[in-house]
Amino acid sequence: MTDALAQEQKTESPKGRIFISYAHGDEAFAFMLKDLLHEAGRDVWIDQEKLSAGDEWRREIQDELLAASEVFVVWSPDADKSKWVPREVAFADEQKKRVVPVICRDCPIPFYMSHLQRVDFTSPGKYKEGLEKLLRGPVTVKRRWWYLGFLTWRGMASLLATLAGLVALALYLPYRLSPSDTSSTVAATNDANVVALQLQNRGGRASTIMGGYRLEFEGLPIVDKSLDLVEAPPDELSGHSTKTILLKTRSGFEPKKLPDGSYRNDEQIERLLPGHDVILEVDVRESGDAPGKPHTRSTRLPATRIGKFIKTHLPHFVPGVDHAN
Repeated sequence: MTDALAQEQKTESPKGRIFISYAHGDEAFAFMLKDLLHEAGRDVWIDQEKLSAGDEWRREIQDELLAASEVFVVWSPDADKSKWVPREVAFADEQKKRVVPVICRDCPIPFYMSHLQRVDFTSPGKYKEGLEKLLRGPVTVKRRWWYLGFLTWRGMASLLATLAGLVALALYLPYRLSPSDTSSTVAATNDANVVALQLQNRGGRASTIMGGYRLEFEGLPIVDKSLDLVEAPPDELSGHSTKTILLKTRSGFEPKKLPDGSYRNDEQIERLLPGHDVILEVDVRESGDAPGKPHTRSTRLPATRIGKFIKTHLPHFVPGVDHAN
């Protein structure tokens, strides 16, 4: 650096001692910066040069930070991982010192220094310009405007991404962790040999399908019947999912004996279907139920809804029934 530049910088420089904070991986750069500042006529304190043998170094560093008017923070990936550099920056900030990040190697600036204007020393070609900025005087943004750091596109993008993540998490947790809530309906099918039972879990946790499929004939002269699975479904119904189960009867339906000892044939029973309901039941254990204590999910529907299924499995000939009637 020329004497003229040093003199020029010396006349522009604010008075007071400069404290250089750095990680030991950046020691060569820190001492080079110290030499440049000395050439410009500034009083610089740096630890390995100024600490005496036997000094209580923590106390000595604290005293030097209190005595300094400015703290130049040599910033790099090593400084970002350092234990002591952030502590020195925090202490200097508390003491209202001028703090200037001096970037010697590319590394993101952490939140606690995002409001500070930094000086770029990442290449030798930038040393002159960087030194001029360092010696020009205070360049920090006023503390009452610290939030302006968020108004940059990068800051806003980071803030918006964080908020979006929090909103997504707030929506996801109830969606996935809510207790299971299973309901049942009968779905339409063109196959008269089966009934399609649709189970839907509206909760986030899985429910367990226990089985026990029962068809009850309310007011109809047909004996209640347990139905069989066409094929075994999975034991669990995962959260927010739907499963359709096909049911059949192996032995058909049995007409119920009436109080007068008579029976109705299939045609007579078919004429009785309108105006009557049937109930299809299935046992389901919800996520919050105790083992062995399932809930019974009942689907009530008009008998005509599964009229083809009922008619297909009624016996066409019943002993002792007058089929002409």
